[in-house]
Amino acid sequence: MKKTPITPLEEIVRRYPDVPRLIILKADVQRRGVYYTDEAIALLDPARHQTSGTHIFGTRDGVIRLTPESLLLRDGSSIITTPTPLEENPYIVDVLDGAPWLFDDGHALEEVEYWPAPDFYSKTSSSGVLMKNIVSTRPQRLNIFPYRYCTFWNNGKGCAFCDIVAQMKKSGKELKIPARLDPVEVGEVIGEALKEPGRFSAVFLTSGSIVGGARPFDDEIDYYIAILNEVGKNFRTKKFPSQLIGTAFEKNQLQRLYDETGLMSYTANIEVLELTVTMKHPDAMAALLSGKSEITGHLTSPPFMFQELDDKRVRTVLNSYDVLGGPHTFNVITTTKTFHDNNPKTYAAVFAALEEAVAYINKNKRSAAEIYQKASKTKESLEDLIKEISQPSLSYTTTPLNISKFSDFMYKTGTIKTKPNSWKDLFFPNVHGKQGS
Repeated sequence: MKKTPITPLEEIVRRYPDVPRLIILKADVQRRGVYYTDEAIALLDPARHQTSGTHIFGTRDGVIRLTPESLLLRDGSSIITTPTPLEENPYIVDVLDGAPWLFDDGHALEEVEYWPAPDFYSKTSSSGVLMKNIVSTRPQRLNIFPYRYCTFWNNGKGCAFCDIVAQMKKSGKELKIPARLDPVEVGEVIGEALKEPGRFSAVFLTSGSIVGGARPFDDEIDYYIAILNEVGKNFRTKKFPSQLIGTAFEKNQLQRLYDETGLMSYTANIEVLELTVTMKHPDAMAALLSGKSEITGHLTSPPFMFQELDDKRVRTVLNSYDVLGGPHTFNVITTTKTFHDNNPKTYAAVFAALEEAVAYINKNKRSAAEIYQKASKTKESLEDLIKEISQPSLSYTTTPLNISKFSDFMYKTGTIKTKPNSWKDLFFPNVHGKQGS
């Protein structure tokens, strides 16, 4: 007897019996997207259902068309769907017995419903803008996307994961959504939405990044505060159910949001550009400090790290001591075993000179800075050099520190084929007596 083939969904459900089937379905529908047949679109009633277009994340084919905003499952939970071209293998929404169903490979999986439109969607604001173009919704949540702009898209590249600006610009032109919302009007629409009892339980706010202001992102903070304060006028208590997903703001900016508004929850949306690019340290520093490029971070070393931190716009996000669990050796002098064995006097002389130099730097910071300034012909002032070499985080020593952390990682990633048993395997015997690691 020939077995009836099962769908990929059922294969996953059988593989993970402890995970509820609807959760697996929701996750996979979000991953693969959906395609609406003409028959499914015919069931869509814009007077009763939410239609796509107002959300900041767009469609995978870049086309705004009349489709359901998203779907409800029989357990009452939502699936956040993305309209997707057929060639990308989405789930299909089609009609079965007069109702919309999810299909995969011809198999009917679940009956679904289209998101119902809230009462305020058919109304206009005091300035004549459709209210649904000022505040959009998900089941139980009011969404505010206050402006259609992001600094990180100025050069047309943007964050690697994000399509919000492309969608914002498109929906702004095609749906006549304002480029920047009026905070008073936002408060007006939220008030109208809350007249529908029991429909919404939280306010959600997010948009692109605005770098401007006395401190980076101060302008963005000021705008959010204005909006949240207008929204807050619709609640009896200062704090109201609300969430902001925004830039990774500074501590004092977050404090302002907490002190000056009714905001209850904040999530940092870390900007991800094209991961990393290779640049020389001086070029990367110039790009970062210009504030006019996509370079928003710099993995660097002294003296560049100190020069960058002198700029009030720059702050430390991560340092290597945090990664390695403490201080570590940064520079080493290397040679081959053959050279070491064949030239013992030269090796000994170089090492003695190195120890003498280290001792001199530790004892005479100003004089060491003067010697460096003259030899390197740097344009840095003597006082800046003294400040840099006197940083508490820096030490000058011939004792190897945390070397094993490097070698263990290099072995793990296949950079080296043999794992050293100890840091001493990497150094000549004359330093084995030091308290290395």
